[in-house]
Amino acid sequence: MEFKLNVPERLTLLSILPQENNFINIKIIREASLNIGFNDKESVELAIKQTGENISFDAKKGIIEKPIEIGERAYSLICEELEKLDQTKKLTQSHFTLYEKFVKRNK
Repeated sequence: MEFKLNVPERLTLLSILPQENNFINIKIIREASLNIGFNDKESVELAIKQTGENISFDAKKGIIEKPIEIGERAYSLICEELEKLDQTKKLTQSHFTLYEKFVKRNK
């Protein structure tokens, strides 16, 4: 499945991917992380910099959406994480568009 995601959405999505799971799912999550993450060229073009926990980028270029391919199982894992955040009332404004693009897509 293809999703159009901007830089803040990609960063948020990377932060909610499960860090623990079974071997098969961790392999799927690892592959999804590579697709969602940033390559060297993007990092330079977007002027991405990390200082401790903070990540900054060129805001003018960061709003541009990039098509990201996400497999069916990775999609399910992402939806599960977003739904957990919703059920525990831990969704934030940064999750809003991801929730709409992933969870609402199902409904």
